[in-house]
Amino acid sequence: MRRDDRQLAEMEKTLTQLRDDLNALSTRVNADPRNISLVIRRVNLMGRIMATQKSAEQLRERTKSRPA
Repeated sequence: MRRDDRQLAEMEKTLTQLRDDLNALSTRVNADPRNISLVIRRVNLMGRIMATQKSAEQLRERTKSRPA
């Protein structure tokens, strides 16, 4: 497995964990919507997910354009 493939697999694993964390945190926010700390953590987590997704997409594009 090439280095980029390993990086992409690690990013996908990270995305899965971040999404699981977001689901758990969203449940807590729904139970206590006035808790600003939870809301801020949720927004920050969404930002991390978006950044990781963008990096994964860029890596996918880079690996697609390379010959095998």
